[in-house]
Amino acid sequence: MSISPYGLTVRDLSLTLGTFTLHDVSFRVAPGEVLVIVGPSGCGKSTLLHALSGLIQSRGTVSIDSVDVSGIPPEERETGLVFQSPVLFPGLSVRENIGYGLDDARTPEGKRNDLIDIAMANLNINGLGATRPASLSGGQSQRVALAQTLVRRPRVLLLDEPLSHVEAPLRRDIRRDVKAQVVRGRLAAVYVTHDLEDAFLMADRVAVMRQGEIVQLDTPMNVYRRPSSRFVADLLGLENILSVIVLGRPDSHHARVQLGRLEYEIPCHPGLRIGPAMLVLPPESITLRKAPHAADVVGDTGQVIGSAFAGSRSQTEVETEVGTLVVHEWDASAPRSVGDSVRFAVRAERGWVLER
Repeated sequence: MSISPYGLTVRDLSLTLGTFTLHDVSFRVAPGEVLVIVGPSGCGKSTLLHALSGLIQSRGTVSIDSVDVSGIPPEERETGLVFQSPVLFPGLSVRENIGYGLDDARTPEGKRNDLIDIAMANLNINGLGATRPASLSGGQSQRVALAQTLVRRPRVLLLDEPLSHVEAPLRRDIRRDVKAQVVRGRLAAVYVTHDLEDAFLMADRVAVMRQGEIVQLDTPMNVYRRPSSRFVADLLGLENILSVIVLGRPDSHHARVQLGRLEYEIPCHPGLRIGPAMLVLPPESITLRKAPHAADVVGDTGQVIGSAFAGSRSQTEVETEVGTLVVHEWDASAPRSVGDSVRFAVRAERGWVLER
């Protein structure tokens, strides 16, 4: 996606608030784009959202549609912030809660009602207008909170783990509706989550944060397949991180590596040096086949030490001379048996070599 000069632009955003800090955070979000922020607890994800909304004072520049809003109070910024737990007034109906944000007395009653109707229709809550918040499910409450925010027509939508309290079956529908509203309204959206499924399904781009800094910003596929560091690979749950020796560089984008007694040509960062390194292998980049039983685990052979059915795939753990490999088999008819001897093969183009 090409990044428009309009939307949300953040330059050198910094702050210190107790133990929470941000260090020179910079990025752009185009109209209609969702930037998802992931990172461990305490890394500054929510602090960043609060700084963008103006709830926390910060240094640096925040611009919306090329207009610097850094010194503007929260209520005058064209941002909408949706919290992890919906903030609804228990004494008001759903319709009244949504309309509460339209507090401009100059807005004609007819237009006000039209805006509320549109917001409710867009979030599929038309039948809940007279309902009180206490009667809503978690998913319904979050839809109301989203409608309450979107009814004010913000240019920037900020979402702080909005699906963490939503029942799993409803998350897919709410993700779809949020994405549709971002695209339809050409909003610049920043979405904070700790759920990697949410991150990859929602994101046009993913920013990984660590200790108040963005350490990688790229498409979901590139962040997953080309993590910039061991930290990012661990955060994404990539189990197979193995020690290798870089033997040579056939070209600027590949490395010839030695993994135990095996050699592979694997994609890598252009700056990778000869010598010790780490090989990241996603579980789906390894295939298995039966092997004759052998007393020794050598070369490309291994022994199954764990296997389980995991819905659309089987997950198998294989003990090898280079370490334990976690393998996802999508077409397996049944989990493998513990103790089975297997041979493994690596889809080299799906691996990635990192500096140690």
